[in-house]
Amino acid sequence: MSKRDNPLVLILALAATLGLIGGGLWVLNKAAPDLVPNLSSQTQTKAAKGELRILGDTFSGYSTFRSQPFQKALEEVGLKLRYQDEFDQAKRAELLNQGKADLLVTTLDQFLQQQPEGQIIGLIDRTVGADAVVLNTKKYPNLKSLLDLKRLVEQERSQGRQLTLTFAGDTPSEYLALVLSTKFEAFKLADFQVKKVADASEAWQLLQDPNQNVAVAVIWEPYVTQAKKQGHTVVLSSQDAPQAIVDVIVASNRLIESQPEKISELLEAYYRRIDANVREPSQLKMQIAEDGELSSSEASAVLQVTNEIQEFNPQTVAVRVIGHTSKTGAATLNQTLSQQRAQVVVNYLQNRGLKHNFVAEGKGFNQPLSGIPPTDPRQQRTEIRLVRVN
Repeated sequence: MSKRDNPLVLILALAATLGLIGGGLWVLNKAAPDLVPNLSSQTQTKAAKGELRILGDTFSGYSTFRSQPFQKALEEVGLKLRYQDEFDQAKRAELLNQGKADLLVTTLDQFLQQQPEGQIIGLIDRTVGADAVVLNTKKYPNLKSLLDLKRLVEQERSQGRQLTLTFAGDTPSEYLALVLSTKFEAFKLADFQVKKVADASEAWQLLQDPNQNVAVAVIWEPYVTQAKKQGHTVVLSSQDAPQAIVDVIVASNRLIESQPEKISELLEAYYRRIDANVREPSQLKMQIAEDGELSSSEASAVLQVTNEIQEFNPQTVAVRVIGHTSKTGAATLNQTLSQQRAQVVVNYLQNRGLKHNFVAEGKGFNQPLSGIPPTDPRQQRTEIRLVRVN
């Protein structure tokens, strides 16, 4: 079922500039406050009162920010955190830039794509959910594998119909759909009418609607667990693309400049809560159950998915990281920049404990994406290719 002639290509939009990643720690700006803009009076007043607004979405990995025990812990140090869903990643960044939010949680690739006026202040490297590609087995009882999906696609096409695939656009859900299309011969995005929605909750609703011809939905927890409970089939999850989805906490430059101590207090409380959850799994299970309106057994299933995420075997898989630029500026400069981008990603993956053999390659603007102008910023990308050894 896997493609044998080509290595698995996992494309990550990770590298906008070397400096963006290298400068992604708030402590650097704390040391050089003249590099960031001033706070608006409205935001400054709220921050001074200890009230912070954070934007995110329904992902279970962000449940700590919404939990009452965490809110109580913040109140003990004089902070109040208001969590708000904003499914549009561009809008999320825009609100931060306008001073209408102090922090946001997002994925690393979206941070680099949207380039909000803020800095990464922390990694959410113990997320408690997963993203998964789910087949609509309830509507199509024989749909239990990718081979079944291929047959169903051909059957519907012969009758002049096209199945629908849905996911939240510009999120890890869309990334997993691209991975699946790249990795498996039995699945091609071109075979489907793609319906992008704002959040995984909407994709989950479409999957359950009998009046829709949705055959595939890419969703995240807690909806993955709910889908399994209803009898749907999961054919790919984030465990099949380890290290690809990295969630981060971003603070606005205004907050970093005016209230760095608030950031320290927030992070201290957050990681203390995370450590408590690790030491006491039942506490974490209760948090997940309450946040996602799940039963105790369903919450346990969410945790099991996370705990079973495994790395590719470093004895059989090597990693090539390839940096690309847009066709802007001198060729020699772009070649150097693309090499630096690739090396930054290699360093990041190695710092997370990966023991694989890594090769960083810079291609400059010699391999542009088709259908996109050579000078388009989207050409500025980094590819990670997993190659089987021997």
